[in-house]
Amino acid sequence: MVTDFTDHFAVVLRLAVDTPLPERGKSYWKIDTSYLQETTFRDVIKEQWMRWKRHKKFYPNDVTWWGRYVKGQTRRLFICEGTSRRRVRNSLEHFYGV
Repeated sequence: MVTDFTDHFAVVLRLAVDTPLPERGKSYWKIDTSYLQETTFRDVIKEQWMRWKRHKKFYPNDVTWWGRYVKGQTRRLFICEGTSRRRVRNSLEHFYGV
């Protein structure tokens, strides 16, 4: 019996959960993409990216490296940037009495 097989198989996967989507709150975080409009912040990300890439060797594959390392580092970077901007804005508002 002769049979032809192809390596092009379609896979359709649908995932559904009954839990509601998280609402903004203490444990919810969303990246503020407005920071990416500034060249100086993009330069910081490029510098960090080069540093983060050097850590790949400590993880068994790229997916694990991304999920366990890069995501957390990215989050920390954006949170620190937001904190820094709020401090500057608050000090300027205090100084100018706005």
